[in-house]
Amino acid sequence: MKSLYIKLINLFALLGAVAWLARAPDWEPAITSLVLLSTIIGLEITPSFNQSSNSHDNDLFLKFTSTFPSNGQSAMFLKDHDLGSTFHESHIEELNDFVHEWDNAEHEFQNKKVEAKRKKLLTLAQKFRGELAASTFSKGDGYFAMDIKDFEDRPEVIKKRDELNKSASEVFSAHQELVRVGRKLC
Repeated sequence: MKSLYIKLINLFALLGAVAWLARAPDWEPAITSLVLLSTIIGLEITPSFNQSSNSHDNDLFLKFTSTFPSNGQSAMFLKDHDLGSTFHESHIEELNDFVHEWDNAEHEFQNKKVEAKRKKLLTLAQKFRGELAASTFSKGDGYFAMDIKDFEDRPEVIKKRDELNKSASEVFSAHQELVRVGRKLC
């Protein structure tokens, strides 16, 4: 709507400048008319460029939300799971897919704000995945654990669990930031 008002104002100004040029042919009304005409042309061309970049970002954002949805297993795992407990590898499958598939130019958003959020999420997710891999071991059948036993007194393991839980929460928060910004701007 705002764009329509700007176009109408420029159109009326162009008509006024052309009338001024017709009454007093001189270089000032000619330059004014040319500038206003080029502004109108620019306003007509610019939306097509913005629509193509928005189209790319819209498609990419839809792909992101289907690959790593807010209500998916990985997001819920990051939000709610205590990493001192056993978990199945399927719980982090969406997170793994995001980390492995979204670290390239094909998955970059053209909108700078959305892209900054994607990079932040990717960086935090990669760090979390590295820490998780270094701190857990396979229990077989796709299950992983830190091997914390009830009532165990190993402060370094408890500290690592707390760090992993904090890191998981940070990844979840970054994910939600990307979703919020992406919904507004894509």
